[in-house]
Amino acid sequence: MQWAGLLWHLLEPGVRRKVAPYLTNSELQELNRGYRSYRRLSAHEKADIETAVAARTHLKRSSWPMICSMVGMILTGFLFIAHLITQPDIADTTRLALFQAPILGSLAPLTLYLLPPYRLRILFQPRASLETIIVMFFCTLGLIWTLVYIGFEDVLPAQSSRLDQFSFAILFLGAISAPLLEEIVFREFIPTLLGPAPHYAGHLLAIVLFTIAHLPSTYTMFGLYLLAAGFLAVIRIQSETLFYCLLSHAIANGGILLLDL
Repeated sequence: MQWAGLLWHLLEPGVRRKVAPYLTNSELQELNRGYRSYRRLSAHEKADIETAVAARTHLKRSSWPMICSMVGMILTGFLFIAHLITQPDIADTTRLALFQAPILGSLAPLTLYLLPPYRLRILFQPRASLETIIVMFFCTLGLIWTLVYIGFEDVLPAQSSRLDQFSFAILFLGAISAPLLEEIVFREFIPTLLGPAPHYAGHLLAIVLFTIAHLPSTYTMFGLYLLAAGFLAVIRIQSETLFYCLLSHAIANGGILLLDL
């Protein structure tokens, strides 16, 4: 029953609540007992159970994330060379800052390997509900608002209206692709290190680490990044997927650049 208990707890809390009425108390207790037994196993024994679960669900790690990442890095390399040739007068520091987001976007598919294969289908399902849409809408507005104020102090985004079309296209491409890496790491991988989702202490830790990772230069910037991460965490917890976090983050990043045109 250990693998069955693991499968039961891999379901999102909302799904478990819907399924639970169809199970008897003894069946629920047996599933929970199996999961507790699994948690007490050694790392080697847990790996055996997880292999059994993967075999039963027919889910294996795909090579597509690696292929997508390699293609992305190659395209980014071509763009970098083309930009170097067509825009030779741009300072090296500005060019490196410009390509930071596209590089992160190219590496983003590799972060899918941080997650168990059986979680991917659950995490990226667009399970829409009116409540989720409303929460995402207002959190996205809040996220755009914080990015506007962050842009006042960030040099490159604040100067995006003065970039040539090629440079702006590169910046925009990176802005909408890099969120995949950040959402997987900060809205799923780090929070679940402390326990099954939604783990509120895990999300709080991820919010702080997200803020530190963006190297805020002032206390105001620190607070704004905390707020931005908080909006994304709310979407993650409410929707129980990464799909809407990723969508909100990409819309906010792309929207703030378009507003600056």
